[in-house]
Amino acid sequence: MKVFDELIQQTLSLLPQEQKSFTEFRDTADLIGGKNEIILGKESLYELGGSSLNCAVYNLYTIDEALVSKDEVILCGKDIGEIKEDCSFAKIAIIRTDIKEEQDEQSAYDILEKINLKKYDVFPKGYMVRTSVLSNREQARVSKVALKNKLSFRDVGKMYIDQFHKNPHVKAVKIIFVTTEDADYLELDRLGMKATNLFRAMNHAIYDLKMDCSHCEWKVLCDEFEGMKEMHQKILNEKK
Repeated sequence: MKVFDELIQQTLSLLPQEQKSFTEFRDTADLIGGKNEIILGKESLYELGGSSLNCAVYNLYTIDEALVSKDEVILCGKDIGEIKEDCSFAKIAIIRTDIKEEQDEQSAYDILEKINLKKYDVFPKGYMVRTSVLSNREQARVSKVALKNKLSFRDVGKMYIDQFHKNPHVKAVKIIFVTTEDADYLELDRLGMKATNLFRAMNHAIYDLKMDCSHCEWKVLCDEFEGMKEMHQKILNEKK
């Protein structure tokens, strides 16, 4: 699965040089809240990606150990306890899997889809995530409870890592949080939309029996990213 590797390289190249890396984590069991926790506006201290500020959230996948060698949380910018007002926000998960061992693209896609859904199972206390699938945005509302518990992005990142690892095909996860003012959020968001469209293109290649490239809306993506043409041709051969 090389399809997302170019996007991973582009994403990493856009990150600010000043970064904090965390590979050791505290037990976060007491920091996990309920699925239906709601933080009202009057209880909120600030929103990540709120007030129509920039926001970029997406997942990327690879089998390359050089890109994701271990579980890691990277923070570019201020931590949860240091932020005082609404700010721009990016959260990117780069997930290394073993799906190269799968025999067909259908199985690979199904695995990625199940892994992707795990991002909806993270519920830190005092940290309410609001997701918009249509706009590809994910805002987080932070309350006093989070600060009282000294919740950090290292903790939130660990919760995501733990959820992704519930799928046995996940081998390592790199979670990246960006809150600094000078990051290129617009370009990160553009890469996020490409990642989303690549995922949709994979689904289209698997289920569209006609495979008419000349009239396919995803042809531009297939031409741009290494691995898509290879996967496409393999599916064509299997359907002959």
